[in-house]
Amino acid sequence: MGLDAAGNVTSYAQRALAITGQATLQGALQRLAGGDFKQGFSAAVASGLAGEVTRGLQADIAAQVSAGKLSGAETSMYRLLAQATGSAIRTLGHPNDAGFAFAQDFISTLVQPPPAAAAAPAPSNAQADFRAQEIAQQNETEARAS
Repeated sequence: MGLDAAGNVTSYAQRALAITGQATLQGALQRLAGGDFKQGFSAAVASGLAGEVTRGLQADIAAQVSAGKLSGAETSMYRLLAQATGSAIRTLGHPNDAGFAFAQDFISTLVQPPPAAAAAPAPSNAQADFRAQEIAQQNETEARAS
């Protein structure tokens, strides 16, 4: 809802509506399970917002990589910071123990593959990036020698 086939936002109003609807459902389910609607709703809103921010950051990083403006190390660092930003936003939905919530969310994003983005490249591996750069330099040297 509010996204095209490539995962680009076509309507921020529809994205906000989808996040609010999911949050309302999560709050209602929390209440039915004997919990607090407000707590379930705020956690879901924070999670939805974090997902949108993280997706936007990852798309910007992918654009910079495609333009050749970032090295492998910079790409890895920015992707890690994007995940940390998403985790920090999700923490806002857990006011009782923000430190634990941040740690749990951040670690889970590191050990699980990120959600598949339509146009996003595969996560960077510093060693593979370095090796690819080495091969490119070697190819350039050989091309100059010929």
